[in-house]
Amino acid sequence: MKKLAIVVLSVLTLNSCSSNEDSKSIQISYDDVAGYIEHPSIITTKKAHSGNTCIQVSPEQMYGLNYKRMISSVSPNKINKIKISGWYQLQSNTSNMSLVCSIDEADKTVFWEAISSKTLTRKIGEWMLMEAEYDISKVSNEKNVINFYALNVGDKGVSLFDDLTISLEQ
Repeated sequence: MKKLAIVVLSVLTLNSCSSNEDSKSIQISYDDVAGYIEHPSIITTKKAHSGNTCIQVSPEQMYGLNYKRMISSVSPNKINKIKISGWYQLQSNTSNMSLVCSIDEADKTVFWEAISSKTLTRKIGEWMLMEAEYDISKVSNEKNVINFYALNVGDKGVSLFDDLTISLEQ
């Protein structure tokens, strides 16, 4: 089901990039995609961290909108490290979400890591920063596909996610 959801949630037109020789930063505001795609996890709310829309995950909508790209399309050089960050907000004590980074090779996942709100500061109704860094040097291949998405971790509550930043380092 995870693979199907990732394929279904793929977004092909949502990044704005700035780069230098050794790193590239991709920043995604879910306001940028609202006009391009109708997806049930994109919500219009005054609760967004910035802008008017953010991602909402819940038991009914387990996966948030996915950023999915072939590695060669985001960097002509080998990527060794990925740093990801974004803002999360838990709507209740039963809310928990993860920010997932995965890499697929052909038809299998060769890397899957997530940072969970369960391990971070829990302030209900407040936006909190979520950050992680991953060494992907062993699975960084120009033909592999990299994915980032918010995931409800099976709890009963609703979580919000906004302003994803992805930094790719050589």
